[in-house]
Amino acid sequence: MFPISDDNPTRITPYVTYALIAINIVVFIHELSLAPPQLNEFFELYAVVPQELTASFRGIPVNQPVPEPLTLVTSQFLHGGFLHIGGNMLFLWIFGNNIEDRLGPIKYIIFYITCGILAALSQYIFATQSAIPSLGASGAIAGVMGAYILKFPQAQINTLVFLGFFITSIRIPAFFSWGSGLCNKPSVVLLVSV
Repeated sequence: MFPISDDNPTRITPYVTYALIAINIVVFIHELSLAPPQLNEFFELYAVVPQELTASFRGIPVNQPVPEPLTLVTSQFLHGGFLHIGGNMLFLWIFGNNIEDRLGPIKYIIFYITCGILAALSQYIFATQSAIPSLGASGAIAGVMGAYILKFPQAQINTLVFLGFFITSIRIPAFFSWGSGLCNKPSVVLLVSV
């Protein structure tokens, strides 16, 4: 199943959600302009590299112009390909506007960035010595989706259903989408009242 829209109207124009989508797209276009060695250097600099984060936490200099703890934020704006950014931005487009409407722009951006940081740290603790860069907005968007499901469990989500060669759309309540595979983002458990 794959979401294509929801029936949950907003009272505001979700400028922060639009800005987040725009920033992600601009950064991705920049990534596309880089040659493979430059792209690797870009990821090494702005993505979370667990072994460098571990060294930073221990007070060991990692000789990077960007402080390694800052990559917990910068990594949220990097993506590894068209499907990665396309899926993330679609989910943010569908679910982000309602959470921005509910929280207001300032609380929403704080919530979004915090979810991304917590997701990156959750992944980090399982591989603290990994040299593989970790990147993407999936953790932040998983937090937004979790908040959406908690706040709007009965909102109807238009989803595409693939049945072999046939594709159809159905409407399902947001609450049921969590266990259906629709919400396939890595989940971050937050005990936060939104």
